[in-house]
Amino acid sequence: MDQNQGIQTMNLPQASIIDTIADQRDELRDENIRLKDRIRRLEEAGDDMYNLLNNCDEAYRWYKVNESKP
Repeated sequence: MDQNQGIQTMNLPQASIIDTIADQRDELRDENIRLKDRIRRLEEAGDDMYNLLNNCDEAYRWYKVNESKP
């Protein structure tokens, strides 16, 4: 989105201003969807990392318990 777009609308007819605002709204909606998807993927990755670390801890504890067994 062009940061100067708001200033440029001062010289546009009203219909063009409405179209520009609608375009900006659509761009913001699309960006919001992309960000929500990214947040969801990051949360899933965090859950995966948490589970992986827990599995490593459990495997290490099992190893330590069974290490001394003949």
